[in-house]
Amino acid sequence: ATEDQFNTLKPMLRALACWRLEDGRFQFDSSFPRPEAATELRALACLIETHGNARGRPPLSIWGHADPVGQDDYNKTLSGRRAMAIYGLLTRNTALWEDLYRRPHGGDNWGTLSVQIMLTALGYGPGSLDGQDGPNTRAAVRRFQEDQGMVNDGVAGPATRSRLFDCYMDLLCRDQTGRPFRLDKGDFLAGGQDAAGKGDYQGCSEFNPILMFSREEHQGYQAMQDKSRRNADNTPNRRVLILLFPPGTRLDPARWPCPRAGEGAADCRKRFFADAQQRRQFQDHRRLNETSRDTFACRFYDRLAGTSPCESRSRRSAICWVFLKLLDDTSQKVLTATEYTLRSLQSGLAISAETDDQGVLRQENLPDEDFVLDVLGKTETVETYYMAEMDRNEGDPWCLRLRGVEKDEPTT
Repeated sequence: ATEDQFNTLKPMLRALACWRLEDGRFQFDSSFPRPEAATELRALACLIETHGNARGRPPLSIWGHADPVGQDDYNKTLSGRRAMAIYGLLTRNTALWEDLYRRPHGGDNWGTLSVQIMLTALGYGPGSLDGQDGPNTRAAVRRFQEDQGMVNDGVAGPATRSRLFDCYMDLLCRDQTGRPFRLDKGDFLAGGQDAAGKGDYQGCSEFNPILMFSREEHQGYQAMQDKSRRNADNTPNRRVLILLFPPGTRLDPARWPCPRAGEGAADCRKRFFADAQQRRQFQDHRRLNETSRDTFACRFYDRLAGTSPCESRSRRSAICWVFLKLLDDTSQKVLTATEYTLRSLQSGLAISAETDDQGVLRQENLPDEDFVLDVLGKTETVETYYMAEMDRNEGDPWCLRLRGVEKDEPTT
């Protein structure tokens, strides 16, 4: 400039860290968080503490994602409801959870099943988690109401649900010392300035999948009457991601490009890559975003999170987590309470445990090494081993393929 003009350089918005919650931490096709999410929430508390400084906590923004199946609008709403549920959980916004409870969306109907799950987690187990408001469930509600000093009518009405939500949230949101932690609206990127959470939480529908099947795979899944295999293979795409930004970062929600969690996808499409239509198609080969860099349709999200360790296996740290749901070789039966052993091929480390009541195997803080998984499944008459190997030929080191072998065969 030759006069009194000047130029302004504005730093790009960048994330310091990321946190990810897998699909298995929600009820299927639902936004209700399961008790197992407590493990990741402990890690989130640690992450927030680690990246705080004299300016305060790192502000957060929450992103819900669906898999590339179904309709954009349906998945936009479902992914937004999952982001909303996590926001409500972290801020103890029971009114937000009540809104999700009272307004079902397709298969996302919290209903009596969510009440049963919360009661069980809090030590008031109603027995079977069948979603039925039967005598056992009403008795469990009465016990909870008595301990809370409420009218013990056995009805999980709004007042009882509010108390139940709050107790359940405290149970899930605990730090590394076991103490409950909570966040305020001011701990989020837009600081709660927008009543509907613009900038603080949003749903990305199915626009940013981590993996895309090949055209041949997609056609094969479409031909199957039973979609369980397709749904299982799509699991990595169904996730909730939180990005943490440098302390002191703030934004004007009016300038935030992402639509609110409860809005349609029109504003999402304004930020699409020019070749988004091609990116969203099933092509000749299976694609992983970390290698092909062409599965995200939204260029804004790609810039913020595309190279984060939560969205790219190759950029994860030397400490890894293993999270799998185990099924038998028919892919129909979930292997619950089933013994397994993880054995490292490098260090010889061996860890034995059992899957949980959802058939989920989870181990954290493992060295980033190659592991062999031996699973001992029992049927009425035959004991069968199931093995998994990292299938690097698929291009995804987290793609595990199970096969059944006879008990007397060597598990190598």
